[in-house]
Amino acid sequence: SKQMPSNTICFLNLSFNDFALLHNSYKSYLESNSLLESYNETINNINEKFNIKLLEQMTEAITHRGPDDLGLQIFKDKYFQAGFGQRRLSILDLSQSGHQPMSNLNKDIWITFNGEIYNYLELKRELIELGYQFKSTTDTEVIIYGYQEFGADFFGKMNGMFAFCLFDKRKSEFILVRD
Repeated sequence: SKQMPSNTICFLNLSFNDFALLHNSYKSYLESNSLLESYNETINNINEKFNIKLLEQMTEAITHRGPDDLGLQIFKDKYFQAGFGQRRLSILDLSQSGHQPMSNLNKDIWITFNGEIYNYLELKRELIELGYQFKSTTDTEVIIYGYQEFGADFFGKMNGMFAFCLFDKRKSEFILVRD
């Protein structure tokens, strides 16, 4: 299969839901064998070892895909670490309002996006009628608020060529989507 080049990097050490399943069963095993203290120390070490330099290097390696802007966002929790890296090629909104990774106003939904949503103006009008206000003229922001309003069902309304990773802090979920 042919892969499209991208200006987006989603670097995940471990997703929350996958880790939670492993964590609960492994923690029970450790508790029954008096090894929990060692396990908690390991978890603390994992959180201290997130390699921001690696994320920066990965993002630097794709500078040619997006020479207009660089964005990094790190997410850490007790159970996972992740980072979004973005090299931006400004097309729709040339201002800093289109900077990525981008979040909603509450900073609990984050996205790194590559592509184009052809019907984003139609989708944006629908969201404005529902009371959403936008700070940019990007299709990226439309995805954030569309997801906030409709959940993953919103992705079926999108017409275009795209790939993105969305992080919903409220649910501790990462969602990978492509056309």
